[in-house]
Amino acid sequence: MRETGENRIGRVRSIFPLLGLFVFLTIPRFLSADEARFGKPLAKGLIYPGELVSTSDLLKAGGHFHSFLLTTDLAKLFAGTHVGLFKSLDRGLTWELVAPRFIGEEVQGIAGDTVTGVLYVATRNMGLQVSRDWGDTWTGHASRIEGRDIRAVALGPGRPGVIYASAAGRGLFRSDDGGSRWSQVTDKRALPAVASLAVHPERVEQLYAGTATGVWLSIDGGYNWSRPSGGLRHGTSVVSPQPGPTDRLFAVTRKGMFVGKLDGTSWTRLSRTPRGTPTALAFLADRPGQVFVMTHEGVVAAQLPGTEAWALITELPP
Repeated sequence: MRETGENRIGRVRSIFPLLGLFVFLTIPRFLSADEARFGKPLAKGLIYPGELVSTSDLLKAGGHFHSFLLTTDLAKLFAGTHVGLFKSLDRGLTWELVAPRFIGEEVQGIAGDTVTGVLYVATRNMGLQVSRDWGDTWTGHASRIEGRDIRAVALGPGRPGVIYASAAGRGLFRSDDGGSRWSQVTDKRALPAVASLAVHPERVEQLYAGTATGVWLSIDGGYNWSRPSGGLRHGTSVVSPQPGPTDRLFAVTRKGMFVGKLDGTSWTRLSRTPRGTPTALAFLADRPGQVFVMTHEGVVAAQLPGTEAWALITELPP
């Protein structure tokens, strides 16, 4: 018997519920690496100010860690996640959202003066956010930099008014007055996919950029860039010089953590790193020789000076 057009349509329609069930059951197989490892971020799993949450709860809400800042006494720890800017007063055991404006906002970078409490936060949708009182109050500089997707921010050491910021698809911007006025230094063609910025500990015109093609160096305030001969060419998410007379430059790459010289050469891979996937670095002036690392999973550890061993910051003396 020949199938009529009406019967054919009815048969096709009957397949739709089965197709929907198939898609529902198989979608988890195609989640991103983050989602597959930590669980899919909750669509309504937003965290609000006043809620004190553990690291595991923050991860379950999609708040994977990828930037942080420590105060000199380890009393305050700020962390940028996919779901906001958080603060910890117990060295990372519990977390609280810093301000309502950061609810669900992706924070991509943090820079600050850990003596005065001035903080600069690079966000994906709100531009550069600024606090001058340790995060109690905030102002936005979104309209003063072209573009709201700020990928990285860095301060000039010894020159607190000098700030560099990289805007996605726009280029590199500089302020010499603490962020009131900005000028564009380079356009988007100068550097490929900037993920982090850093400034030489003593030379405000010498910059480092961690990019999809490795570590790039500028010696003229960001106007011209190059990859040093023998430089690091792995995709680099974080680059940071170590303050003091150490002449060491650290980088976090897709191939692991590396340490090189401040001229961007002579890189060697660290054989030991903290448990997890490193995503951010920090240094403290009152703890020379010590490197602090935050992992994607929210673990914060310090490399013990003169060794390759790591310790959780909860284990360090005040």
